[in-house]
Amino acid sequence: IEFFIPLKSFFSSGLPTKTAKVILNEIGGVLKLKVDKQPIKLEIFMGYRFLSNGLKLDEGLKSKMTFLVDTLLQAGAPKGLFSIGLEPQNQEEIRFRFSIAQSQNGHHDGAS
Repeated sequence: IEFFIPLKSFFSSGLPTKTAKVILNEIGGVLKLKVDKQPIKLEIFMGYRFLSNGLKLDEGLKSKMTFLVDTLLQAGAPKGLFSIGLEPQNQEEIRFRFSIAQSQNGHHDGAS
């Protein structure tokens, strides 16, 4: 499952919105490991503008990514079942992609 959320729904004037906290808390609950359930992993992609001299992470982008990680961890999302990355795409949206976590030994402890 994949969906996009407008960046302005998550951040207003560079600061996290209440909506962002609610959505990330719900996502954290979905990612929590449950007995007899396949673990779900999440990939989050934030867009950036490609520059001829490469990618430069500004403090605003760093703080947004830190907020996403911290909020998901506080909501109970296991380390190793979510990742956040950058892609040269639309800077006005955040892309969320959910999939079933695959493991080599038949179970996943959330750590990687």
